[in-house]
Amino acid sequence: MTGKLGLGRSSPQIPSIPSLRGISGPIDSQIKALETAWDMDHRRQGQILLTTVHWHLLMVSIQYKIMNTKKLVFPAMIPLFTIMCVFPNLDTSSFAHTEPAIEDLSGRYVPTAETIELIREEGGYKIHGDISLTLTADRRFVLSNLPDWWHTDSNIPGGGTDSGVGQWSTVEHQERYNVALDFDSREDFSSDPVSSGLSTSIPIVGDAPPYNLWFYIGDPDSSRIMVFERVEEDQN
Repeated sequence: MTGKLGLGRSSPQIPSIPSLRGISGPIDSQIKALETAWDMDHRRQGQILLTTVHWHLLMVSIQYKIMNTKKLVFPAMIPLFTIMCVFPNLDTSSFAHTEPAIEDLSGRYVPTAETIELIREEGGYKIHGDISLTLTADRRFVLSNLPDWWHTDSNIPGGGTDSGVGQWSTVEHQERYNVALDFDSREDFSSDPVSSGLSTSIPIVGDAPPYNLWFYIGDPDSSRIMVFERVEEDQN
């Protein structure tokens, strides 16, 4: 069952980056143009390619200016540092652009080794028990022991975990497919223990199986992601 998904807290929107094509002239002008392009592109969430060669030349120019003038206004560098922070996760071509078959999605997913390290080192979580998401062929799911910083206020690690069951489906948003999770309740949520349910979605990564599933930690613009990989197919 495929539906249309509106914008939500878990929508897989990846920040765009400004194109440097056509930007030339003194380094101060380049920085100003880059700031303007960043602001315009971020608002419309465009997917624009940043060419490695031009980026390298701009960095060399900035370094040259620093060496020769011994000063560079720090606020002008903020857009550049922001771009460098989010750039590793801007490959939106890796998202699923065709709807996966149920048998290719159903199964048991666990965090990658890199995600386990992120949970331990940055989140400070003590991992006890199984962290997993299981999608069954009959469209039910079981989430076990997901670190609660994906759903806490300001996404600050709370030290607890969220677990729950519910119904899953595939939804299409901006020509990409997500897994929608409709929780029956949040009674086993450390971050928000209430009897009412929760509807959210997580992006499907890959255009062919095996797929990965991403849980964003806060705003997708932060580029903090818990990556889950399928380790078992559904046996039913």
